[in-house]
Amino acid sequence: MDVIINTLLENNIRLLFVGVDFELPLLAKYRQLIEEKTNAIVLVSSEEVIKIADDKYLTYQFLKDNNLHAPQSWLPCELHNVQLEFPLIVKPRKGARSVGVSKVENREQLFKNMELLKGPIIQECVGSEETEYTCGAIYLNGEVKKSHRFKQEP
Repeated sequence: MDVIINTLLENNIRLLFVGVDFELPLLAKYRQLIEEKTNAIVLVSSEEVIKIADDKYLTYQFLKDNNLHAPQSWLPCELHNVQLEFPLIVKPRKGARSVGVSKVENREQLFKNMELLKGPIIQECVGSEETEYTCGAIYLNGEVKKSHRFKQEP
């Protein structure tokens, strides 16, 4: 933190934008300290929001609890009484940049790929090979900011 604080002060930086996901928990934890010592604003969510966003299952539960669309998701311990429809996606519960993500076509592949990961999550497959879905929101000045953009095909 000393290096960050000194860099902000020495360069008269007034806004610190977190650019890499692994920095989020640390800067969320020390946001108040950094802001008090530097008068810079740290653009980062609360520790609780970072905890939810960093965990794909907690994100799924949050979306579901707030009546927002999300692909059906399961932890391995929840699969025993579930009628699964393939293909499914297996990926680390915590992770980024598609590392460890696989598409499985049957139960044999599912259990084999789950064994390869520490803390896997299983999700309904949505979209296609050419599409990617992500979840994001901007919460500013006490309210969620929304923006809708649709690309129209010619």
